[in-house]
Formats: sequence, C-alpha cells, structure tokens
Amino acid sequence: MFNGFVSCLRVSLESRLPIRDITAAFRLEPVNDLRVTIAGNLDQWQRLNAPCLARLRSLTIGVPNEHNQQILEILENVFHGHHWSGLNELTLERSAPNFQPGPREYIEQLAHSPLLSNLHSLSLMVEQPDLHLLTHQPQIENLRTFSVWGRLMPGATGVIASAAFRPNLEELDLTQSYLEGDWTRALAIVAWPKLRSLDLGGNELTDTGVRSLLPLIPRLTDLSLCGSNITDAGALALADAIDPEKMERFSLSYNPLSPETVDALRIRFGERFHFTASTGPP
Repeated sequence: MFNGFVSCLRVSLESRLPIRDITAAFRLEPVNDLRVTIAGNLDQWQRLNAPCLARLRSLTIGVPNEHNQQILEILENVFHGHHWSGLNELTLERSAPNFQPGPREYIEQLAHSPLLSNLHSLSLMVEQPDLHLLTHQPQIENLRTFSVWGRLMPGATGVIASAAFRPNLEELDLTQSYLEGDWTRALAIVAWPKLRSLDLGGNELTDTGVRSLLPLIPRLTDLSLCGSNITDAGALALADAIDPEKMERFSLSYNPLSPETVDALRIRFGERFHFTASTGPP
C-alpha cells in the first residue's frame, strides 16, 4: 500500500488458487510493481501475462535454488514476454532464503532477454562466469543502477569494470559480495563518467584497498563502505579525496575507527557523515 492505494502486487505461481482477473486489479489500483514467485505452472503464468503488465515499472522474480526444466520454460516465457514495455527495474532473487546463486540456465535466459534493453536498474545474485555473460550483453548498455551480491571472486570487479553498461552507470552496489584481496584496483583504473553512488559494504576492504579506490572518490555524491576493515588512516585518506561540494552521504559504519577520527569526520562533513560503532565481534 502507498498513500492508501495498492502499488505492489505479490503473486505466487505455485498457488493452487488460479489467478483470476489480473486486469481488474490494475484497473482498480495504481499498480506499478509486481513480485512473482516462479513455479512450474505455465497455466498460472498465462493467466498473469496480460497487456496491463505494460504499466509496470518494477519487477521482482523469485526463482528456485535448483535447476528445473519446467521453471526454465516459464522463465523463457517471462523474459521474452511482450508486455514489459514500461519496465525499467528488475530484481532476480531466490524464492527461498539461500546464499547460493541460482542455476546458470536461469541467468542465460535473462542474458538473452529483450527486456534488458529497457532496464535502468538490475539487481541479482550471480556467480562469476554468469556475471560476465550477463554484463557484456550489448543490450544492457543503458543500465543506470547495478547491484550484485553473493560470494564473488576478486576478478569479478574486473568483469564489472569492462561491462557494457559502465559508461552510463550511475550507481554500483556490491554489498555483501565477500570480496577479498586488492579487488578495488580494477574498479579505479577505468573511467566511470557518470558514476555517483558506490556501495562496497560487507566486503574485506582494507586501507590498501582504499588507496586503490581513491581515484574514483572525487566524483561521488554517495559513498558507503560499511562493515569492512578500514582504519583511521584509510578513513582520513578517503576524507581528503572527497569533493566536499559533491558528497551528500559518506558512511563508514562498523569499521574499526577511533573516536578521535569519527569526531574529526563529523566536524568536517556534519550530518553527511554516518557512523555506528560495532558492539561486538563481526
């Protein structure tokens, strides 16, 4: 509900109750966000697949954790649907809580989907070979926001840095990707002409990684490096690289910073600086 109206619908294709008049729901309420749990029920998808879906701006698809041929066929129908003309945000997630990416076949279907060309925002969990397949499709070049999470290898940042969407990307979110080593260097050695927001929280980011990242910092308006291993030296180096006239939000919560450094950053950036101290071991 938003301002008393239904803006988001949640539909499970595994429900035993048949989807009835989806068109009526769109006619009665200002629905622009759909969240679908995929199951091996083609009839349910056919009931859902209607011209009214063209109004949607955001779509979240929940897929099972295991490969299933029926699911694959339905995903092919979904990703090659004819009613996604208004869609610009897509999230692909597990239908059940799980920190493992879905089967490669599901990502392959998405990588060859015509709906990629209209997307401005894409969020998903994916393994590195599939990441390359997806990010190097030419039809994804108009992407503005890219979010990926899961257990990525350090080379994943090089894959992202060479993605088709890099020249147009404005927001990059690699939160909780469990990246280790000097993985930030690959991000900073290429040009990101439109990048304004960067979230690398929840990774093994040290002061060494911060130093590699510094060339990117002056262009940013939003920077979040929470839950890492950045010390006072790294935090102060970041602060020196920030353009104070551009930065709107700078977050270093849950890093091992001294009270003195936290105070200095709060004085320098005021309410734009966000920090919460860790209350225990990570």
